[in-house]
Amino acid sequence: MSSSPQPDDGAGESKNLLESQAYLRAILDDAVDAIIAIDEQGVIRMANPAAERMFGYSREELIGHKVNKLMPSPDREQHDDYIGRYLRTGEPHIIGIGREVTGRRKDGTFIPVHLAVSEVVVDERRSFIGVLRDIADIKAAIDRQNQLIVELREALEKVKRLSGLLPICASCKKIRDDQGYWKQLEAYISEHSEAEFSHSLCPDCFKRLYPEYYRGGDDKPAQ
Repeated sequence: MSSSPQPDDGAGESKNLLESQAYLRAILDDAVDAIIAIDEQGVIRMANPAAERMFGYSREELIGHKVNKLMPSPDREQHDDYIGRYLRTGEPHIIGIGREVTGRRKDGTFIPVHLAVSEVVVDERRSFIGVLRDIADIKAAIDRQNQLIVELREALEKVKRLSGLLPICASCKKIRDDQGYWKQLEAYISEHSEAEFSHSLCPDCFKRLYPEYYRGGDDKPAQ
C-alpha cells in the first residue's frame, strides 16, 4: 500500500514568503507617500515610486546613493553626524518623531515635507525607514488663511462706530470727545468713522446768507 505524499514544508514556506514579498511590494508601489529605507551609513536601499515622483530621481539614481542628496544645506552636510550620534548614544534627532523638514529635488528646488522615521533591526542590522508627505499645498492653504486673518483684523481696526450718548453743544454743534475736548462735528465723525465730507449750504442758510441770489418757491438757489 503506497503512502500519500507528504507536503513539502520548505516549498510552502517559500511560497508564503514570495506572497508576502509581493504583498509588500504592492503596498510600497501604490503608497501615496514617499517611502525610503537607508542603512547605517545613510545609503538608500529602497525607494518607492512615490519617492521617485517627489524628488524627481529615478530608482537607479536613488538606490546605492547617500540620502543626503535629497537634503538642502546644512542638513546635507550634517546628516552623517546625526546618524553617527544616534548609533553611539541612542539620542534621536528625528527617529520616532514626526516633523516638518525641507527636501531638495533633483532640479534644485525645495519642498516642505512631513517626515516620520522608524528604526528596523533585521539580523542585527539597523535600517531606517522614512515616510515623507509633500505638504506644500497644506502650507499654501495655511498661508492664505493667515493672510485672510491679517486682512480681516486690519479691516476691523479701520471700522469705527459711533455709539452711546454724544454730548453736543446746542448752539455751535461741537461734540465733546472722551478726553473732554470740544471738536467740530465733522472732525469728530471723521475720527470715528470712514465718512468723508463735502461742504454745501442748505436752502435755509443760503436764503439767510445770500438773499439776493435766492430764488423762492422751490427752495432752490437762483441759477
